[in-house]
Formats: sequence, C-alpha cells, structure tokens
Amino acid sequence: MPGKTADELAAEAGRSLPAFAEELAAAARAFDDVAYGGVPGSPAAYAMLRDLDERLRLARPVAS
Repeated sequence: MPGKTADELAAEAGRSLPAFAEELAAAARAFDDVAYGGVPGSPAAYAMLRDLDERLRLARPVAS
C-alpha cells in the first residue's frame, strides 16, 4: 500500500504470518539500513532476504 513504511508492512504481515514476524521485522530493518541509512547491502543480508522470500512463497496466512 502506498505510504506504508517497511516497518508498518512487516508488522502487518507478521500478524498474518506470525511464524515469520521476527524475520519480517529484520528484513524491514535491513531495507531501511540500505535505503535510508546509507549502509551498504551485504551478501548475508541478501541471503537472509532471499531465503525469507522463498519460505514466504509457501506460507499461508492464519485466519484473523
């Protein structure tokens, strides 16, 4: 949704996918670090995001 921060999106997704909530928050921090904090991306951060993305593709949200 336009206007949402990475942290807001991670928190919302974490409510639907609680098993991933901590990892989603870490992914949002990694995004913010690179996008706004001037921190260069790293192979470790890329691998974390890639692996999370793959697992999220198979995940199913919990009913609210």
